[in-house]
Amino acid sequence: VGLEVEGGLYLKTDDRTRAAFAEAGGSPFVYDGKGKPIVMRYWTPPEEAMDSPEAMRPWARLALEAAQRAALSRPVKK
Repeated sequence: VGLEVEGGLYLKTDDRTRAAFAEAGGSPFVYDGKGKPIVMRYWTPPEEAMDSPEAMRPWARLALEAAQRAALSRPVKK
Protein backbone atom coordinates (compact mmCIF):
# COMPACT_ATOMS: atom_id res chain seq x y z
CA VAL A 1 0.00 0.00 0.00
CA GLY A 2 2.84 2.39 0.74
CA LEU A 3 6.56 2.97 1.08
CA GLU A 4 8.56 5.20 3.37
CA VAL A 5 11.85 6.19 1.76
CA GLU A 6 14.24 8.65 3.39
CA GLY A 7 11.40 10.29 5.29
CA GLY A 8 9.07 10.52 2.28
CA LEU A 9 5.75 8.70 1.94
CA TYR A 10 4.81 7.06 -1.35
CA LEU A 11 1.44 5.41 -1.92
CA LYS A 12 0.57 2.63 -4.37
CA THR A 13 -1.02 3.74 -7.63
CA ASP A 14 -2.23 2.07 -10.80
CA ASP A 15 -3.69 3.15 -14.12
CA ARG A 16 -6.96 4.16 -12.42
CA THR A 17 -5.41 6.30 -9.68
CA ARG A 18 -2.12 7.68 -11.02
CA ALA A 19 -3.72 10.72 -12.67
CA ALA A 20 -5.32 11.82 -9.39
CA PHE A 21 -1.94 11.79 -7.66
CA ALA A 22 -0.31 13.66 -10.56
CA GLU A 23 -3.07 16.29 -10.69
CA ALA A 24 -2.71 16.82 -6.93
CA GLY A 25 0.99 17.60 -7.36
CA GLY A 26 2.40 14.23 -6.39
CA SER A 27 5.54 12.71 -7.81
CA PRO A 28 6.57 9.11 -8.43
CA PHE A 29 9.21 7.17 -6.57
CA VAL A 30 12.22 6.89 -8.90
CA TYR A 31 15.46 5.07 -8.23
CA ASP A 32 18.66 4.49 -10.19
CA GLY A 33 18.62 1.05 -11.77
CA LYS A 34 22.02 0.33 -13.30
CA GLY A 35 22.46 3.80 -14.71
CA LYS A 36 18.88 4.47 -15.79
CA PRO A 37 15.95 5.78 -13.77
CA ILE A 38 13.30 3.26 -12.76
CA VAL A 39 9.87 4.79 -12.11
CA MET A 40 7.79 2.85 -9.59
CA ARG A 41 4.02 2.78 -9.19
CA TYR A 42 4.24 4.63 -5.88
CA TRP A 43 3.51 8.36 -5.74
CA THR A 44 3.60 11.01 -3.04
CA PRO A 45 0.24 12.22 -1.79
CA PRO A 46 -0.41 15.98 -1.86
CA GLU A 47 1.36 17.94 0.88
CA GLU A 48 -1.93 18.92 2.55
CA ALA A 49 -2.76 15.22 3.03
CA MET A 50 0.13 15.01 5.47
CA ASP A 51 -1.59 17.49 7.80
CA SER A 52 -4.37 15.28 9.16
CA PRO A 53 -5.86 11.79 9.07
CA GLU A 54 -9.00 13.18 7.42
CA ALA A 55 -6.97 14.74 4.61
CA MET A 56 -4.96 11.54 4.12
CA ARG A 57 -7.95 9.18 4.15
CA PRO A 58 -8.97 9.52 0.46
CA TRP A 59 -5.37 9.05 -0.70
CA ALA A 60 -4.85 6.03 1.54
CA ARG A 61 -8.11 4.58 0.22
CA LEU A 62 -6.93 5.02 -3.39
CA ALA A 63 -3.65 3.28 -2.50
CA LEU A 64 -5.44 0.39 -0.82
CA GLU A 65 -7.75 -0.06 -3.80
CA ALA A 66 -4.77 -0.03 -6.20
CA ALA A 67 -2.98 -2.63 -4.06
CA GLN A 68 -6.09 -4.83 -3.96
CA ARG A 69 -6.48 -4.66 -7.75
CA ALA A 70 -2.79 -5.56 -8.17
CA ALA A 71 -3.18 -8.55 -5.86
CA LEU A 72 -6.25 -9.77 -7.74
CA SER A 73 -4.44 -9.55 -11.09
CA ARG A 74 -1.57 -11.82 -10.00
CA PRO A 75 -1.76 -15.47 -11.01
CA VAL A 76 -2.82 -17.85 -8.26
CA LYS A 77 0.04 -20.03 -6.99
CA LYS A 78 -0.69 -23.74 -6.86
